[in-house]
Amino acid sequence: MDFFPDYGFGLHRVTYVSRWGLPEDRNTDQKVAEIAAASSRRNRSRAITGALLFYDGWFVQALEGTRDVVKPLYDRIAADPRHTGVKLVAVEAVEKRIFWRWGMKQVAPPSRPAFDIGAASADELLALLKLSAMSRLAKAA
Repeated sequence: MDFFPDYGFGLHRVTYVSRWGLPEDRNTDQKVAEIAAASSRRNRSRAITGALLFYDGWFVQALEGTRDVVKPLYDRIAADPRHTGVKLVAVEAVEKRIFWRWGMKQVAPPSRPAFDIGAASADELLALLKLSAMSRLAKAA
């Protein structure tokens, strides 16, 4: 996807993948957790919700909100040196949020993904995020 469509003033869902752009070390997972926690606080104040998966050096993220807030956030992420090879895989007009519970929830895959994250379709990536988010809810209940 080469462009960021505008579906008007309604709710948009953006899904992207990227690679960790800094040298990985034993603190990488902790750094990602800190990014997710800070993002959750900021996003809630902007009415942005979403989920973030970090797996094997890959980020998979869905952002939900109006275009006027998710587009600038996506642009900032794409320019962030902690991300490399940022690939916008879907921008959708949606009627309701999937990740409404969280400003940004870091999720872990329930099991090893059965596909190459970098080559996965938007539907596969969103299904992975939803499954991961729901498995975390089930464990917490």
